[in-house]
Amino acid sequence: TLTECMRSDRELFDFYASLIRGGSRFSVPMADVLTEARATFCRQGPAEHNLCISHRKRHQINMEANERERLLHPAVFVKGEQGMWVWPGLVLFGSQGGRKTRNGVSYVVESVGEDFLVAGGIKLPFANLATTMRLPWAQTFASCQGCEMTGSLTIHDTDNPHFSRRHLFVAMSRAKRAQDVCVR
Repeated sequence: TLTECMRSDRELFDFYASLIRGGSRFSVPMADVLTEARATFCRQGPAEHNLCISHRKRHQINMEANERERLLHPAVFVKGEQGMWVWPGLVLFGSQGGRKTRNGVSYVVESVGEDFLVAGGIKLPFANLATTMRLPWAQTFASCQGCEMTGSLTIHDTDNPHFSRRHLFVAMSRAKRAQDVCVR
């Protein structure tokens, strides 16, 4: 039972704590909870962190953010199944656990060569990049558990028929400040 706020500010904690059994919003219809959440948590602009249900949406958000952010850096395009722009300072998440990288661990790109990059002290050929790393701006709800997100957060896919009170709880409880959250 959540009784003490350890991660987020009081406004955010009070909202997501009310979603669980015994909370004031537990028996409220989900449509009404979402209407209130959208009105209360409506930060504008692109977010540093995005949570969604589908991998398709995750890919879309990551690609849009990658295109937007590359304009601020001397970037190199890496071709592949899901091509991406990379530059020194970019944070990438390990995915599918390669021999050198770990799933869910963040790696900062240190340098970019002609056909490889170095991230976290590991030399990664561009040919393997799409299978071992993913862009950092969006995650699925399933992969965000255990994460803490400092900065802005947008919660997507709230109109998905599979979106539930649990998704909303997990997503909101990742953030630190109510003013940084947007429920779409």
